[in-house]
Amino acid sequence: MDFLMILMFGISICPALLLIKILDRNKENKQKKKQRGKEEEDQIFVTNALIIMAKVMAADRTNMVCELDIIKQFIKKYDEANFRERVKYVKELASNYKNPVDTTLSDCDRLITDINEVSNFTRKKWFLEYLFEIAFSDGSCSAEEKLFLKRVVEKLEGFDLGTYNFMVKKYEKQNKNYTGTRKTEEYSQYEYESTDNESTGNK
Repeated sequence: MDFLMILMFGISICPALLLIKILDRNKENKQKKKQRGKEEEDQIFVTNALIIMAKVMAADRTNMVCELDIIKQFIKKYDEANFRERVKYVKELASNYKNPVDTTLSDCDRLITDINEVSNFTRKKWFLEYLFEIAFSDGSCSAEEKLFLKRVVEKLEGFDLGTYNFMVKKYEKQNKNYTGTRKTEEYSQYEYESTDNESTGNK
């Protein structure tokens, strides 16, 4: 009798254990899927942000060390594992964008739409800070650079023209009070530089 009760108990508990195992597996798969989704979103953000940064950097037809240094800081913060490859990628983009025909706003809306979809307000705010630092890093901000900045701010969800005006005034004031030395020389487009494996700059 005891044996039959134990057997019946075992039979009744097996489906419950199987269900728990299935639920645990489903939970694990969802977590993996969520993790993959986050990693993919991070890559979309970094890639799109770097394309826009390269456009801003090349908008005035110059690619300066001081501008690249700030982009290196961004890469260090958001994709350090691929730092050197990302720097090379930005250099290639910026070199192409020095051609006025290629430096257009036409694809910025799509890039920013993707950034909106994969980024929270805080990450978008940091992105803007880096963009403005790049544009003002040489001590001034050209009309072409301001055009890019204004377009980006207007398209980023959570920001508007008031944000743009505030940021311009903020960085104009910073430049006015800046007393350091700026690296306004152009960097090598294709040759490897020792600084390409490290983050530099004065942020």
